[in-house]
Amino acid sequence: MTVNAKPDIELIVNAENKLIRVEPNTFQQYDFTSGNEILQSGSSNQLVYEGLTLINDSISAKAITSENCISEAAAYIEPINEYNAFSPNGDGINDIFRKGDFIRVYSRWGVEIFSGDQGWDGHYNGTIVAPGTYYFIHEIRNSAGELLRTQKGAVTLVKE
Repeated sequence: MTVNAKPDIELIVNAENKLIRVEPNTFQQYDFTSGNEILQSGSSNQLVYEGLTLINDSISAKAITSENCISEAAAYIEPINEYNAFSPNGDGINDIFRKGDFIRVYSRWGVEIFSGDQGWDGHYNGTIVAPGTYYFIHEIRNSAGELLRTQKGAVTLVKE
């Protein structure tokens, strides 16, 4: 009987391209997870995490050899600094706030003025709102649509 040492792996994070890679790339299978959610499983040793919901801002990788030896590692993914102001003036630059994320936007009086994932264009009841600070709740959901957590924040609407 031959006993081999457990192979070590290293996670290489490329924040600019939103890519994480397992080295070495000599394993048969790679499983990428965040929390209990499987992000990707298969023969590719890299994962593009742009647009994925990450639990606790981390990605874990499991590399499996053909002999079923398993090596694991995890990496913290620095949250993206998102803008907190936008100018919905129709110039094509920063006209929409948080397109693709499900958000609820509230006035300073607590009135919900927007909800959805198509991005807020600064309108309420068909009219552009006044410049100022508005508050939002970002609902972070897993791929099954289950609510994982919420993030609260403020955004400033600027008119040029």
